Amino acid sequence: MNVHQLKDNRGSFTIEATMAFPVIILLSVGLLFFGLYMYEKAALQLQASQAAQRIAAVWTNSYANPVTGSVPVSSHDDLYWRTFQDGLPEWFPFLGGEVTAEVNAASVSSSTQGGGSLPQLKLQRAGVFLPPDVTADLQYSRGTWQRSIKVTLNRPLRVPQLFNHWWGLAEVRASGTASAADPVEFVRNVDFTRSYLPVIVQHFKSYPSVFGQASAGSAPQAGSFDKESEARVYLQQTVGGTETTLTTPSGKKRLVDALDQDGTAHQAFLGYQANRTSATENGERMNDQLQKDVELLQSGQVKAVVWHFYKSGRTGKAGPSGPLRAELERNGIIVMVHD
Repeated sequence: MNVHQLKDNRGSFTIEATMAFPVIILLSVGLLFFGLYMYEKAALQLQASQAAQRIAAVWTNSYANPVTGSVPVSSHDDLYWRTFQDGLPEWFPFLGGEVTAEVNAASVSSSTQGGGSLPQLKLQRAGVFLPPDVTADLQYSRGTWQRSIKVTLNRPLRVPQLFNHWWGLAEVRASGTASAADPVEFVRNVDFTRSYLPVIVQHFKSYPSVFGQASAGSAPQAGSFDKESEARVYLQQTVGGTETTLTTPSGKKRLVDALDQDGTAHQAFLGYQANRTSATENGERMNDQLQKDVELLQSGQVKAVVWHFYKSGRTGKAGPSGPLRAELERNGIIVMVHD
């Protein structure tokens, strides 16, 4: 071999191309299949998110179609399924719970049959509408304030075995999560709270001793009173009423000691009242008060009138005389004696 042969570069391009071309081919094919993998993952992610949203949208009725939302006529779950059949421990609903169901090609045909809890049946029925070439793990989580659906889909990755070996990816996996809203139950709970919370609060206010000790400045406990004004304050706290002035049809003013939220007028009297002409602490005769209350009853301004008689701390007596009580009851006034 001479020097001229060593300096001859003919054929060098072919040798270099032979060495570089396989690498370029592998990189190009690798990028091609990587793009295919990302496409499959994005498509599967979309399917998982859509499946989770559809299951969450029809969670309130296990007979609803997750795709169209249609419900067969007269098909619904039990009335109290939210309390006893929605993945919560029956006696401890505040603990929350979790239910899972696996759906694949083998289980789709029998997914609407068999036993299991109500959440499991809902997940299995929804699995019927998933693509047939995927394996799905459906998960339902129930907390005190939130319900969520998680759908995890697995699909075989259709690439040459060589790339599966290199990348360690035999399948594509994607998951989606959605919250299960229940507008009907939300509106019902809000309406229930607005309607009954004031009643419950008022009920406890009527019994201050329930909390062990009355608040500062409250009226004395039931028993005897030295002044009618003390009995009046105690009556207002007991029935939850307020002092109100009403006008009778004849134009007279009637001071109601405690008018409660139900429209019942309560009057407080101290000691023993012998007859209709006796006067109370405010100087008004019993007969005049009786006539005004009868007018209020007949005109419908109040639903009922209750006269409360409290024991006097000075005399130790309480209540109306026999004739006075008979007159009150004859005119529809309720008599209560606190002795």
